[in-house]
Amino acid sequence: MTEKFNFFSRYKNYLLLTSIALVLSFLSVLVIEQIVVTRGLVRFQEKINLLANHLSDGKEKAVVLGSMIMMGGVNPIIRATAQGTLKPDNDKVMDLLKRIQRTYALGNIRIVDSTGKVVAYFTQSGKSATGEIRSTRPYFVASMNGTPSMYPALGHTSGSRGFYIAAPIYEKDATIDVSWLGFIGKTADKLSNEIPPHVIGAIVAKIGFEEVDFLLKQETDSLIVISPEGVVFSTNVPDWQFRVFGIDVDIEHIKKEQRVNEAFEKSQPRLLEIDKNGMLLKDEKTLKLVQSTIDWKDPHGSWRLIGFADPSKIFGNLYRLSVGTVCFSFLMLFGSWWQARRRVTERTGELEQANLHLAKLSITDGLTNIFNRRHFDEVLANESLRAKRNGQPMALVMLDIDFFKKYNDNYGHPAGDLCLQKIAGILKSSMRRGGDIAARYGGEEFALILPNTDAAGAHSFAESVRQSIEQQAIPHALSPSGIVTVSMGISIMHSDAIKEDTQLLLHAADKALYNAKNDGRNRVMLAQKEIIPE
Repeated sequence: MTEKFNFFSRYKNYLLLTSIALVLSFLSVLVIEQIVVTRGLVRFQEKINLLANHLSDGKEKAVVLGSMIMMGGVNPIIRATAQGTLKPDNDKVMDLLKRIQRTYALGNIRIVDSTGKVVAYFTQSGKSATGEIRSTRPYFVASMNGTPSMYPALGHTSGSRGFYIAAPIYEKDATIDVSWLGFIGKTADKLSNEIPPHVIGAIVAKIGFEEVDFLLKQETDSLIVISPEGVVFSTNVPDWQFRVFGIDVDIEHIKKEQRVNEAFEKSQPRLLEIDKNGMLLKDEKTLKLVQSTIDWKDPHGSWRLIGFADPSKIFGNLYRLSVGTVCFSFLMLFGSWWQARRRVTERTGELEQANLHLAKLSITDGLTNIFNRRHFDEVLANESLRAKRNGQPMALVMLDIDFFKKYNDNYGHPAGDLCLQKIAGILKSSMRRGGDIAARYGGEEFALILPNTDAAGAHSFAESVRQSIEQQAIPHALSPSGIVTVSMGISIMHSDAIKEDTQLLLHAADKALYNAKNDGRNRVMLAQKEIIPE
C-alpha cells in the first residue's frame, strides 16, 4: 500500500513539474522573443540610419550642387544669359550647358531669370522648356532667397523623377555662400554689415533617381523613400511606387501638390496605410516600421527613408520551437534535480532529527525525562575541571525520597513512577541557570550539579527545592508527615582545590544525605567540611 501511495505521489509531482515547466517555457519564449526582436529592431534602425546617411551624402548630388553654386556665382556667360545681356538659348550658354550636362550625366539643365522664366534649357531627349515660367517652383523661390536647394520631384516636361538641384545666380563681384558645401567662409558677424548680394536668377540641374533606386534594390527588406507630403518616390517594392503613405491622409490635397501631381493625372492615388502602432500588413505578415530622416536640403521639408522589418525573420517559429525545447528541457532537469535535492534534504533532516533524538535518549532517563546517571557522570567530570580552571566553587546535591519503598509497597509501582516524575519535574523547573543540571542518580535518588555555587548558595537553593516538594503535599500514608518529603545532602568543591576528585565529592554529599536521614529526614544537610582534596 505504501509503495502504491509513493508511486502516485511521484506521478503527481511529475505532472506538476511538467505543467510548471511548460508554463515557464512558454513565458521564457515570450520574454526571449521580446528581447531578441527588440535588439533586432535596434540593429535594423542602425542599418536604416546608415543607409539614410548614405542617401543624404550621395556623391553625385553633392558634386552637382557644388558645381551649380560655383557656376551661379562666377560664370559670366550664365550671368549674362540670366540678366538678358545674351539672348535665350544663345550658342555660348548652350555649349556650356551641354558640357555640364555631359560631365555630370544630367537629365537636363536650365537657367531661369529673376522673373521665373526659363531663358536657357538643354536636354538630350524631350522637348525644350525655354520660355516657360517656373516662378512658383520651390527650388526657384529658394534660389531667389539666396538658398541652394535639392528639390526631388516629377518633371512637368519629362514626367520622370529627379532631383532639381538649384543655386542662385549672383550679379558680378557678389559674395558666394559656400557653407552648403561644408566650407568655412566668412562668419555671420562679418557678413552682417555687408549689403546682401543681388540674385538675378537661378541655375537648375536635374539628375535622376537611379542612384537612390539602386541602393534600395540592394536590400532584401522592404524600403521606401517618401516626400515631405508622404508620397513614395522610390522603393524596392514595385507595387508601392507613388502610393501615399500614412494614416488618414487627405488624398485630394495630395493630388494637387505640384511635386507629384503628374503621377496622379491618369489614376487615383492609392494609400499605403499603417496602423497606429506603426505596423503594416504585407503578404499576410505584419511588418514593423522603422524610419530615418534624409537630409536632401528640400525647401518644403524633410524626406524620410522607411524600412519595414519582419519580426518573424528576426525570431520565427523555428527559433520559438528551439528556445522552448531548450527551456523546457532545462526546467525539467532543474526541477528533477531540485526534487531530488529536496528529498535528500528531507531525508537528511529526518536522519539528523533521529540522531538528535537518539542522542537525547542516550542522556535522558526514560521514566523521569531528566538527565540520566551516564550524563551526570560526564557533566560532573567536566564541571569539576572547569571549576578548577576558573577558580570557582561547585556544589553537588544528593536527594533521596523519604520512605519511598513503603510508598511503592502501599500505592504500587505505577504510583511510585508517577511520584518520581513529579519530583523530577520540580527539580527540572528549579534549574534556572544554564550550567545547572538535575539528574536521576538511581532508584528514588537524584543528583544536582550547581557550578559556581558556594555552600550558602547551595544550601539556600536546596532548601527552596525541599520546600517546593513539601508544598506539593503528595499523599504518603506510611510517612510520619503524611506526605512525600525528601532529604538532601550537599558537598562543596572549593575554588582553591588542588586536584579534582569527583568520587570524594560524591562520597561527601552521600554522607551528608545519610546524616540528613538519620537526623529525622525532610531536611538539608551540608557536608561537615568543604571538599578540598590534598
